[in-house]
Amino acid sequence: AAMERARDTGGVSMSSPVLLVQDTNLPDPHLGVLLYYPVYRTDSAPQTVSERQAALKGFVYVVLRPHDVVSRYPALSTERFEDSQVELNDVTSAKPGESSRLFEVSGKDTKTNGPLSSATYTISLFERNWQVRVSRQQLASRQMGPSMILITGGALSLILAVLSYLLFSRRIHR
Repeated sequence: AAMERARDTGGVSMSSPVLLVQDTNLPDPHLGVLLYYPVYRTDSAPQTVSERQAALKGFVYVVLRPHDVVSRYPALSTERFEDSQVELNDVTSAKPGESSRLFEVSGKDTKTNGPLSSATYTISLFERNWQVRVSRQQLASRQMGPSMILITGGALSLILAVLSYLLFSRRIHR
């Protein structure tokens, strides 16, 4: 489908996430995507779809493996995601609740230590829709909830009121 799109549009097209042939025998294979760019027999790009189909000579393609790119980039190392989780999903043709996960990195603390705060972004790139989800361990104050904050704030206010009363009552009685 991606090659046909590239041929018919004359532009770059991206495949859906696929298990690459070179990764099939790996113990922990990762999905990748292929970018295709058509090459035509003519010097200039054909103008119509039928002209592009007739003049197609072949394709230039690039294999992208997000896991390899990110794992070799020090700023995105697993240690930096100790309490975070990042996912990249292709949601182009997904039914609600379904997607093709192209990449995921998660720190050790995201699986065991309570709820996560998360943000989800959807972007379109090369006629595919990508969803990036970033989750992070909630701060302890957020896990306690509003009632705990109310109780703590109330107790501190009461303590301050008593201290103020004691200080002012001493000044008046002097």
